[in-house]
Amino acid sequence: MSGGSALEFGKFCEDIGVLFNLTLSESGTQYLNTRGFTELHQVLLRINQKVSLEDYLRSLKRDDLDLLINRTDTRGRTPLMWAVEFGWSAATQILLGYGADPHRATTTKRGSSTLLHLAVAGPRSQFSRAGFLEVIDHLLQMGVDVNAKDHEGWTPLHIAASWGTCDLQNLFSHPALDWSVLTDDNMSVDALSPVEQFSNVALARIYQS
Repeated sequence: MSGGSALEFGKFCEDIGVLFNLTLSESGTQYLNTRGFTELHQVLLRINQKVSLEDYLRSLKRDDLDLLINRTDTRGRTPLMWAVEFGWSAATQILLGYGADPHRATTTKRGSSTLLHLAVAGPRSQFSRAGFLEVIDHLLQMGVDVNAKDHEGWTPLHIAASWGTCDLQNLFSHPALDWSVLTDDNMSVDALSPVEQFSNVALARIYQS
């Protein structure tokens, strides 16, 4: 990759050891073995910096691409999940273009959620907000379920409401978005919002007009 994507990776992954809490006692080989990273994971995360993500994917034979594109590491994360979680817009777009599955749920000890949940939650992190907004748009263009629920019955809209996130125009204006959906605890979008301006009525008027 070139341009912004290379700068983006350099900024977020300059020290891969810090990113993954790598201790001094872990050698590179031992670390990779314990993480279960495929070669595609290593290229994406810039552990292997010899080739760009797009050049690597382009070089793969079809059978190898099919084997690697949605393969998980030991934490159950596909390369696309890593890209979405860190708001890497360029990498997300490239992986989707090569067949990465945007509908696959990510599972942790706490439960499961979709990639759209991760992306909507992302702008609050220390990483680039603009990147997360672009990732959300990429996922919406792939037809992900905007009303999918996580392990607590939260949709991406509930997450946006609870954090007072009001600038997700493409999500809020999506024709299939359910503004009346409740969580497993019977919490509404309005009830979860910390700011009065986030009422479903107000946003529906703004984005669905």
